Amino acid sequence: MVQCNSTVNVYQHLPALLSTNQQHIWTPPPTGFGKCNLDAKIFTNSLPFGIDICIRGEHGHFIQVKMSSFNGIPTLAQAEAWALYHALQWTSHLGYQNVILKATGRQLLTILLLLLI
Repeated sequence: MVQCNSTVNVYQHLPALLSTNQQHIWTPPPTGFGKCNLDAKIFTNSLPFGIDICIRGEHGHFIQVKMSSFNGIPTLAQAEAWALYHALQWTSHLGYQNVILKATGRQLLTILLLLLI
């Protein structure tokens, strides 16, 4: 069972929260859509795992971010699926209907493909 420890909604200062060693080029969604990037993190030195969800508008402007941590020891694929589940719930709760979801994990793509077969 996965249990939520905390949820933080941040409306400003997103750049200070983001740090990465990889270069990613963000591409905007089509007109009238938002883009929701999601990721999962498994920490090797501690029990909780985390998810990050960020919504940006069609011109790249920041809208909202959600970060949560959970107890449990999932596989990377399970953690990424958990991030997708929360992104779908969160964007629906916020009333977004035209959102493109983008996951960074390859494991999640594998899970979705297996579900479609």
